[in-house]
Amino acid sequence: MLAAGMILCLSFSMIGCGNQLKKGSAVHLEDSSLEGLTMSFAEDAGLLTPDGATVLVENTSGSDLSYSQDYAVQVLQNGTWYDLKQKDSGSVITGELLWLSDGCTDTYEFGWKDLYGTLSDGTYRIAKNYADFTAAYWVTAEFTVENGTATPVTDGQ
Repeated sequence: MLAAGMILCLSFSMIGCGNQLKKGSAVHLEDSSLEGLTMSFAEDAGLLTPDGATVLVENTSGSDLSYSQDYAVQVLQNGTWYDLKQKDSGSVITGELLWLSDGCTDTYEFGWKDLYGTLSDGTYRIAKNYADFTAAYWVTAEFTVENGTATPVTDGQ
């Protein structure tokens, strides 16, 4: 009986631990990048704002990659990246399986005002997941928001 009680307590403890990992937790994507898969912001003025962005994703990895419409906006705080918590807006992101062929570049428009709200001053990144037949990879593009203006982070910045 004691053993059954301990298993039951352990089960509830494990379930409780799983509920602790909610949006807003720290993320570590650096170890899951793919050489030749890059994301950058479109050059046209006004396509990066605190409400959304237009990005280019280029695939020169040597593999065709699958992806869906989902993405995340993350914030840098004290040297650690965190997922932003989504608002309960009723917004839906569909889960179709799409493809980005090797040697191709696609343009994506992200409007996150309904999901996250207008971003306040800080350092952020857009993170999007791709996969080939062996693994999943993340591609990101960083930007800052200062006084209502969003600016891409460059390697020299």
